[in-house]
Amino acid sequence: MSKMEDTTKETKNLGIDFTVEPVPCSTMPLKYDDSLCIGCNRCASVCQCDILLPSPEKGKHPLVVYPGECYYCGACVMVCPKPGAIKLSHPLMNRAKFVPVRRPEQE
Repeated sequence: MSKMEDTTKETKNLGIDFTVEPVPCSTMPLKYDDSLCIGCNRCASVCQCDILLPSPEKGKHPLVVYPGECYYCGACVMVCPKPGAIKLSHPLMNRAKFVPVRRPEQE
């Protein structure tokens, strides 16, 4: 999913109908490649913080409903059977922790 879905989605779970609207957030932790995703929803079932809901459309990637709650653990990426179908994007403040320190060359 390159952009957050702006439409209301309805899905069925255990015979209960409910309506969900994605919560807007400044960060989008997960990006799906529609050409690679097979819609197995394994990522939704393994997500520790329940930001994903299985797609109501068969063969489509899950809905990222609460992107601001993502732990960035990468479990969804690791369980995906199609390499490259899910990309995890850490926020800039998290990426800064992993930038190597450059030291001036000593004479």
